[in-house]
Amino acid sequence: MIAITRVTLVAGQLILVYVRSKASNPSDRPCTVPLASTPLPVMTAMRSPRLPPQSSAPASIRGFTLLESIIALAIIGILAAIVAPAWKTLIDRQRVNTAQREILASFREAQFNAQREIRDWQVCFRTQNGRVETLVHAQSLTDAIGCPTNDSRWRPLAGEASNKIQIIHSTLPLRNGYRSSRFLFNGRVSGAGASGGGLGTGRIVIAPQNQTMPKRCVFISTILGTTRLARDNQCN
Repeated sequence: MIAITRVTLVAGQLILVYVRSKASNPSDRPCTVPLASTPLPVMTAMRSPRLPPQSSAPASIRGFTLLESIIALAIIGILAAIVAPAWKTLIDRQRVNTAQREILASFREAQFNAQREIRDWQVCFRTQNGRVETLVHAQSLTDAIGCPTNDSRWRPLAGEASNKIQIIHSTLPLRNGYRSSRFLFNGRVSGAGASGGGLGTGRIVIAPQNQTMPKRCVFISTILGTTRLARDNQCN
């Protein structure tokens, strides 16, 4: 990406140098023939013709010609067509990287709080109004096992970019319609309350909206709550 930007800047500088050199080239200026210092006797009685005044502005500040402008715009358009896809890919990669880091941080927060408070904590994921959201909350003995729907602590994943990403796959336990991970007081994961049971392990995979690449994922690979990161084809 940095290399493409440098190429764009160099190309722009070369265009300006070319245009200025054309404008200041002495061969482009009209030739003038010096007049004789002593007028001919035949022309003394004749009235000297009035010549149009020459511009005092230097040739180096003349404007661009139509051809030069068209060439410059064509080069800029070609470079923009090359840079635009690379720029979008870079932004998409930054968004999914941010979401991946936040998912990992949510798992670690829930696991740490479960061990500190000696009670279960849970991480839930959902897509609400086109935005991916996550919830980290404590689970008391009187609470139903699941992810609360109307909880003010739901927060967008990846901040303002939560509507630019999507969950394309997840094998985390499913509780009342939401993918979730439940950590016990000892830091281990549990499949309690999940549809189909299970050990509580699994993965969650995210990608840019309406795309499958680049993708990032977070695994809970053991019942001890061990987490790891992966990307692209490693998420399969």
